[in-house]
Amino acid sequence: MGFCVMISGVSMGLMFLCVSGFWVLPTEGAGRESFLRNSSFSSRPSSVNVGALFTYDSFIGKAAKPAFIVAIEDVNADQNILRGTKLNIVFHDSNCSGFVGTMGALQVMENKVVAAIGPQSSGIAHLISHVANELHVPLLSFAATDPTLSSLQYSYFLRTTQNDYFQMNAIADFVSYCRWREIVAIFVDDEYGRNGISVLGDALAKKRAKISYKAAFRPGADNSSLRELLVSVNLMESRIFVVHVNPDSGLNVFSVAKSLGMMGSGYVWIATDWLLTALDSRLDPRTMDLLQGVVAFRHYTPESNKKRQFKVRWKSLRTKESSGGDDDGFNSYAMYAYDTVWLVARALDVFFSQGNRVTFSTDPNLRKTNGTNIKFSALSVFNEGERFLQVIHDMNYTGLTGPIQFDPEKNRINPAYDVININSRGPHRVGYWSNHTGFSVEPPETFYSKPPNTSTEHQRLNEIIWPGGVTKPPRGWVFPDNGEPLKIGVPNRVSYKNYASEEKNQLGVKGYCIDIFEAAVELLPYPVPRTYILYGDGKRNPSYDNLVNEVASNNFDVAVGDITIVTNRTKFVDFTQPFMESGLVVVAPVKGAKSSPWSFLKPFTVEMWAVTGLLFLFVGAIIWILEHRFNEEFRGPPRRQIITVFCYKNYASEEKNQLGVKGYCIDIFEAAVELLPYPVPRTYILYGDGKRNPSYDNLVNEVASNNFDVAVGDITIVTNRTKFVDFTQPFMESGLVVVAPVKGAKSSPWSFLKPFTVEMWAVTGLLFLFVGAIIWILEHRFNEEFRGPPRRQIITVFWFSFSTMFFSHRENTVSTLGRFVLLIWLFVVLIINSSYTASLTSILTVQQLTSRIEGMDSLITSSEPIGVQDGTFAYKYLVNELNIAPSRIIPLKNEEDYLSALQLGPRGGGVAAIVDELPYIKALLSNSNCEFRTVGQEFTRTGWGFAFQRDSPLAVDMSTAILQLSEEGKLDKIRKKWLTYSHECSVQIADTENYQLSVQSFWGLFLICGIVWFIALTLFCWKVFWQCQGLRPEEESDEVRVSEEASSSRSGRSLRAGSFKDLIKVVDKREVEVKEMLQQKSSKKLKASQSSAETP
Repeated sequence: MGFCVMISGVSMGLMFLCVSGFWVLPTEGAGRESFLRNSSFSSRPSSVNVGALFTYDSFIGKAAKPAFIVAIEDVNADQNILRGTKLNIVFHDSNCSGFVGTMGALQVMENKVVAAIGPQSSGIAHLISHVANELHVPLLSFAATDPTLSSLQYSYFLRTTQNDYFQMNAIADFVSYCRWREIVAIFVDDEYGRNGISVLGDALAKKRAKISYKAAFRPGADNSSLRELLVSVNLMESRIFVVHVNPDSGLNVFSVAKSLGMMGSGYVWIATDWLLTALDSRLDPRTMDLLQGVVAFRHYTPESNKKRQFKVRWKSLRTKESSGGDDDGFNSYAMYAYDTVWLVARALDVFFSQGNRVTFSTDPNLRKTNGTNIKFSALSVFNEGERFLQVIHDMNYTGLTGPIQFDPEKNRINPAYDVININSRGPHRVGYWSNHTGFSVEPPETFYSKPPNTSTEHQRLNEIIWPGGVTKPPRGWVFPDNGEPLKIGVPNRVSYKNYASEEKNQLGVKGYCIDIFEAAVELLPYPVPRTYILYGDGKRNPSYDNLVNEVASNNFDVAVGDITIVTNRTKFVDFTQPFMESGLVVVAPVKGAKSSPWSFLKPFTVEMWAVTGLLFLFVGAIIWILEHRFNEEFRGPPRRQIITVFCYKNYASEEKNQLGVKGYCIDIFEAAVELLPYPVPRTYILYGDGKRNPSYDNLVNEVASNNFDVAVGDITIVTNRTKFVDFTQPFMESGLVVVAPVKGAKSSPWSFLKPFTVEMWAVTGLLFLFVGAIIWILEHRFNEEFRGPPRRQIITVFWFSFSTMFFSHRENTVSTLGRFVLLIWLFVVLIINSSYTASLTSILTVQQLTSRIEGMDSLITSSEPIGVQDGTFAYKYLVNELNIAPSRIIPLKNEEDYLSALQLGPRGGGVAAIVDELPYIKALLSNSNCEFRTVGQEFTRTGWGFAFQRDSPLAVDMSTAILQLSEEGKLDKIRKKWLTYSHECSVQIADTENYQLSVQSFWGLFLICGIVWFIALTLFCWKVFWQCQGLRPEEESDEVRVSEEASSSRSGRSLRAGSFKDLIKVVDKREVEVKEMLQQKSSKKLKASQSSAETP
């Protein structure tokens, strides 16, 4: 099938040959044997013919013909080449016509040429390549640059100039170098133009840029057609124009553009090598004025003495041919033509040296055309053509245009171009491009000995003068000048109108989001005509998914409002960087928890209390065992030792575990990769020497230079970095902050009194005095530290009682009951101190609240209704992601609905909680006098942004502008303007009443303490009463003797007073004295009983 296609490709040319009379009829039965009978053999013939097809009267043809003549003269004059074989060249003028060119190719082929040089036109090259394939004649083109000619279809085609594939990659690199994203391609609609621009589109895609519009015009289009074309492209967004046309008519494009005012400031014109071909051929001052600021590419040819000598000879020959009238016309294609002739000559020399011969034969495939037997005696097949083509392909030498060597795809190696800027001084070279180093200001050959390096940071060009005389690279993009403003969709909200709402002003809308958008637009270097259109009926909040779909459907150009960036929406539109952080939170009614009288027991479970008590006993027992033999305090009667064990204090030191956090960014990256539907092989490479933090800008440049594929770390998204790489959506909110020495905020000088109520302070003070009195009563008879003059004892009672607050009492307790009371009291003091400290900390820091709903988890497990804002994505998130029944979800339209639903509660027809985004909730809480609170943590992290059509360049610019607003502090100023509330519940609220501790919180503890004291006093009083009773008989006998001396009329009240005084005396006596008195009384009784027993 492929062979039939080639036959059809030459059929038209064969018919042309029939009309011109260049055909003969072969004899009947001619076959393969006739090839050998009619073949002429010559190992090194006396002459060899080479064909040359080009258009004489063209910029390329005028330069090529003298070059061919000079090359033939040089080859035939060189005795080291061909050695006795003369090289003849057969010229034919193709007149830039496919018809004439194909017919001319057949005329050239009848001269038994071993190679055909040309044509200069890519379109004609496509046609006659089929002829070359059929006749096995190598076709060497010095000017056809169409990339598709290198395809395997044209097996005998070999290009001795540069392939436009490389030129289009150079242009794509230039677009990337200037950080442009879109271009408009203006090209001639033929094989040369279409195929070149197609390759340019592929090259731009690799640089994440694109051709926004392809403006094609027919070959030979007049100025009227060009004007119509340029007017249409001038209404578009992009101001980067790449012109890929033929040199003979391409200047008309710039002439028309100049008349339309498209050569001024803000425009960028990039021309392929055709422009320099025209300018090098004829430098006209009027043309230079027309092309001010244009950037063009030209085939790079290294400077050499041989090149300079050739130019002198070329100009001399050109002057003779034009009779001294015109010596212009030299361009790089003259050198390519010269090198092509030498390439054929050198290849023939090698071909003959290998023992090959030049033979031709007729082809039986040409016998039949359209069913008619036709003989072609003039057309012959080059039998050794394939072998000769291989010899040409394997050549390696240096010519005028540099190294002549071909890669496996039949392209010249080391492609390179001059980057030319046309300014007031004329064409001026600003640098070079090669596929080895990219852009540089040094000639490409200086880098060929080094490894290839096309990294971004090594790209460099000299200063370029752009249209309008500016040196700063133009923006390259403007708002389309089509007379239609940007249609901006704004959600017509019912609730939270401070974000976006209707207003009777010039814009028609107002709000926080509107101001952010307007401020960002003001930073753009181009005007953006715009009109705001409300979306929704105003009766309920519109669906934001539908608004985004309107943008994706081109009904709106932009959507501006409180639009949350979620995964599904990013599939249809592009978002800017988020200008506000947002996320779903749960709001539920809260109330302060009632204090329990047994709150002091809640820190520990019953088991914990039991275990702790046993451990205290166990530690006391162990300490007694270890200290019993060495420490007198742990010796004595068993009763005393048991008390010592119970009163022993044990201490423990606090240990702080150091937790090191590793790889947060790595974990985020890995978790994201796991969600991808395809595997991502990866390896992590540390950047930096480990002695100091590396430069993050350099790390970003490494990514831009393709040295790294990704940079994972705590890399801040800033404006400059977005010019080189694309960032993901932020995975953590970040920003610059200021750190400075600080002082504690001024607070009330009486803040230390706030943890307790007045009643609690009074009760606590009385308890301290009371416990001091009790300890004095219990220790007075045993402890010398609690005896002495009354003044000293009163001071001791006060000092001891209040020093127990800090566990710093210096008086030791001796009595068993005193130690027991003190132990319980110290526990009470510990609880009071801890509670006081916690309450004071809460008052000075954070307010503690409780809620029946603890967070999203408890809300999911419950069956109570949940409120969501109407029109937001919260409904779908709860239903689709959290699998909450739709029947539980109640849409709420406005703030009044929010407050009403929360106040009513689930039993009153309201909701248990509301799930909504944080910015809305902040406003709600502010308007509710902080009656509600957020509970739990945010369970989604999203941001807000503006929605644009996919691949809109305005989206990129707006993202950069929003970052700039943030860096300059303007974003925060706008936030304060619209989102500053009279009071914000998210901050710490100084509501100290909720944190004051009352007697109610401790009455259970005080009750236990009181019971212990009562028991201790009861036991003490019982003991004293018993002792008093034991001493009473002796005292009563004394009183009887005293009463006999006194008056018998003493009253009973005086007797009772005397008994109380006796009791006080007994209480005031030392325990040792009382025991001695009891022992003496017991001895007296014993003696008295013995005496009475001895008396007869």
